[in-house]
Amino acid sequence: MPVESVVSCRFQPAEPMAAFDAAATDIECHYCRRARHNAHISGSRPVANVRRMRHSTLMRTIYIDCEGAESADEVWQRYVDAVNPENAAVFGRNLDAFWDAVEHGGPGWPGPVKLVFLHSQRLAALRTRNGLSLFAGLRQIADEATQTSIELA
Repeated sequence: MPVESVVSCRFQPAEPMAAFDAAATDIECHYCRRARHNAHISGSRPVANVRRMRHSTLMRTIYIDCEGAESADEVWQRYVDAVNPENAAVFGRNLDAFWDAVEHGGPGWPGPVKLVFLHSQRLAALRTRNGLSLFAGLRQIADEATQTSIELA
């Protein structure tokens, strides 16, 4: 397997890599999806085997409670309040803006976290500006996102 140099990856583990056992030293970076050794941070050793890191080990979890939300705007406000992202003022507060944030690091990017939308089934009754169910839109984003872990609970 060819070894690529570390170019620009936002990978930042929540724990020092030394905390992982020897079997877990070879990983796949969650952000750039390139195979990396645990020395990814220092950029030194080549990769032998690839293993994906678990979100629960490396990322903090942010909960967005959707219970009682009466509009899509209220859900987006709860997202911004919970995540407190940089550029929150320019976050578009719609599904397209959310996709850009979680997949491409655009305004509203939550950082290296796992997002859990609590009571999300209640969002099925809420409609976005284009008439789509907010729950259906979030479900699609959760299913397709590769850069941010999103759970609808």
